[in-house]
Amino acid sequence: MILGFQYLPAGRLMLFGPLLVAWPFVRALSDGQRLGTALRAARDFAGELPEVVRRRRRVFRERRIDMAEFRRSLAPPLTRGRGARRGLPVRRVEAEGGELPVDVVIVSWNGRDDLPECLSALQRSTAPIRVLLVDNASHDGSVEYVRAAHPWVEIVAQEENTGYAAGANEGLRRSRGEFAVIMNPDAVLAPDYVERLRSRLEAAPSIGIAQGKLLRLSPADFRADAARAGGTLDSAGHLIPRSRRVFDRGQGREDGPEFAAAASVFSASGAAIFLRRAMWEDVAPDGEVFDESFFAYKEEIDLCWRARWLGWEVAYVPEAVAGHVRAWAGKGLPPKDRVSAAARRHSWKNHYLLMLKNDRLSHLLLHLPWVLGWEVARQGYALLRDPAVYPSYVELARLVPGALRRRRDTFSRRRVEASEMRRWLGGRPRPLPPAGAGARARAPLATTTSSSGAVSG
Repeated sequence: MILGFQYLPAGRLMLFGPLLVAWPFVRALSDGQRLGTALRAARDFAGELPEVVRRRRRVFRERRIDMAEFRRSLAPPLTRGRGARRGLPVRRVEAEGGELPVDVVIVSWNGRDDLPECLSALQRSTAPIRVLLVDNASHDGSVEYVRAAHPWVEIVAQEENTGYAAGANEGLRRSRGEFAVIMNPDAVLAPDYVERLRSRLEAAPSIGIAQGKLLRLSPADFRADAARAGGTLDSAGHLIPRSRRVFDRGQGREDGPEFAAAASVFSASGAAIFLRRAMWEDVAPDGEVFDESFFAYKEEIDLCWRARWLGWEVAYVPEAVAGHVRAWAGKGLPPKDRVSAAARRHSWKNHYLLMLKNDRLSHLLLHLPWVLGWEVARQGYALLRDPAVYPSYVELARLVPGALRRRRDTFSRRRVEASEMRRWLGGRPRPLPPAGAGARARAPLATTTSSSGAVSG
């Protein structure tokens, strides 16, 4: 009875609930037992009901399949009975050859204009994929369009705009394969983008996160077939200098030999980021892969920084090509005229959250002139050009306790030396480990953590 109440979907529970309640009495009477035995069983179940409800909520919050598939699992399999005798195919999650498809999660808010080309590009994928659209309460007809024009896409319609981070987490909770792509609707992937990144990660178990070569597209050039090598770069991975001003490598430059080789980069762009399940389950055992307090902007940098502390590699793979329309870079206008004030405030506060959660105090003190120099420049720009970002400090103050808790968790489990992380703070890419290099040992380093969250070791 507990199993039924804990795991059956609501519809089936309403249908079979009376039977579940009556079953102890039926079984007791059929076995010749007294009615009191069944009453005691019902009393014990009533006592356990609050815990059963709590476990049920957790299971359904973290589920990775939709209800339709679960209902099919309650029916007899087609390998038996009349369906099998008629030669009907057995439905499988795997693609041909038993290979699990890569889950492609599109996190969208009012992306109706971009979705036709984005989805058309995905239809040409040379690798088996399963596409999920996580729609953050769009009001531009995005969901209706995808349901009508692309019924092969699985839709997760959110009731409110939960942000990129929470939308990506929702998609990952529903994923099934060993790999996933999280992307924006304003990106188009080359047909072999997923295949090339999957091959690279399968050959190198230490790589947990990757991205391809992202080329900058204008809105007029945004087409399903626009992802071709050559042109202006949007991102060849993120690098982090001593100032902590994370930047996209190669952004705005012409594609050339410098960006033709695979490299290890500090972090990967969230426009089309490729993830290994083993990595995200390791980095976020609680299921919050992308920190939802970021809402949007820089959450993928936070994920990569945490993954690096746990020994995972982040790769730039230039053979995988995608195109991206970047709102921050469009039309020659300053950011405050291109992006909403709310979005700019999130980006502003997230700069501090990144350092609060992931940076070492000794590293900050070592690079203090560069960190302060960038901070002075930021404050000067905000005072003169964009004072609308200052209310973000109120939200930042509210988020500090949670950020410190997450910091302590990351540093208590870190697997790399501080000296290794410090080498990344010079703003340069590094060579990738050779193909076939194994993942880092899972034992955390011996560390000492102070009550403030500062870590030594």
